[in-house]
Amino acid sequence: MEVIVEELKRGHFPNVLSKTKAFREKHETNGKSIDDLILYGDLAFMCDYKLARRIMSDAVKQIENVKAYDQQKAAHAYLVLGEAEGN
Repeated sequence: MEVIVEELKRGHFPNVLSKTKAFREKHETNGKSIDDLILYGDLAFMCDYKLARRIMSDAVKQIENVKAYDQQKAAHAYLVLGEAEGN
């Protein structure tokens, strides 16, 4: 993940896409905390809408199962999911 963030900072977007694909193939979102999923979704939104949709969809499903989750973070997850689906 740190390598992907570094490539984003450098503006090497083709590298970001290839490394995001490799990351997606190696890592599953199962078992991640909702906050981690939202962070991954935000990072993915910058370069890979399909990955962002998948991550945020999982985050939203988990949020819906938690009664006392932070409403501001939940709203953010829904917003990013909606934006990713629109692209």
